[in-house]
Amino acid sequence: MGIIAKKKKDKKSFQTVLKEFPSEVKKNWKMKTAILMIAPIALLIDQITKSLVVRFIPLYGSLWGDPYEGILRIIHVRNTAIAFGLGRGFADEVKAVLFILLPLIIVVALIVYSLYKNEQPLYQRIAFALIIGGGLGNLTDRIFRPGNVVDFVDTVWFGIDALRDIPLLKLLSYERWPTWNFADACVVAAVAILLVGMIAEEIQMKKKKKRPA
Repeated sequence: MGIIAKKKKDKKSFQTVLKEFPSEVKKNWKMKTAILMIAPIALLIDQITKSLVVRFIPLYGSLWGDPYEGILRIIHVRNTAIAFGLGRGFADEVKAVLFILLPLIIVVALIVYSLYKNEQPLYQRIAFALIIGGGLGNLTDRIFRPGNVVDFVDTVWFGIDALRDIPLLKLLSYERWPTWNFADACVVAAVAILLVGMIAEEIQMKKKKKRPA
């Protein structure tokens, strides 16, 4: 009973979190904001690269040669869906909620969490900053280039034809990887950082448990 009571006592209420928020944010303020600066830098790079593509490459055109040949091509396409074309057929109202409102809520939540949390691991802070920057990059497109995200990196993918008829693995059968942009790369890098960080933490915990007392 004592342990259960202690856990309940340690759990902070929403009102307590709100009261503590200003003071918690001030702790390690310089470190928190320095790492979060990754987000606006990523956003800036993303928008500059997209602007250059829009300015110098016609829609469905390529910077050089055939846009669907070669290992790497810089092309100009627009994506009205999310990753890998998912949701392209959704109604505009549904797209507004799923592709704009929901990502915006996630971005704001990550910013608030990163400012409030003081014990957050460094790898997690960096990953969250990349997700924020990447998310804002594609959100900017959806808002100011109505519904159209600019994608431009086209790479060859040696797909496995046998997987073509398997819904969840169909992506692995493509001859070319779905076109992506810098914002997408930031999010993918963030996921990779989180996975590596969590695996490293798990390995360290297991090593500590094995050490003799």
